[in-house]
Amino acid sequence: MINGVSKEGVTGMTEYVTKEAFEKFKAEDFAQVRQDLTVLTVKVDTLTTEVAALPTTSDVKVLIHEAFKEARGTAIGLGVMIAVITGTIIAILSFVFSVYVGH
Repeated sequence: MINGVSKEGVTGMTEYVTKEAFEKFKAEDFAQVRQDLTVLTVKVDTLTTEVAALPTTSDVKVLIHEAFKEARGTAIGLGVMIAVITGTIIAILSFVFSVYVGH
């Protein structure tokens, strides 16, 4: 026992403790704390790695800019395709009407 407890309360050191007994006390009482601390350290290291792998604000801005640029290119491409299709339809209809009206 390191500190004695009497009916009146803590009385201070009542007997000497050997180094071996103290080491055994530390090993038994703090083994779970050491294990929990090791698990926590691994979790913190893993979390740190995961956070470091997350994109930064500038990365997100670049991704958004690239997405808008690609969407704009797609929209322009669709617009050109619609214009070509519309022009082709008008040309076909004009030819059909000219042939029909011409006869």
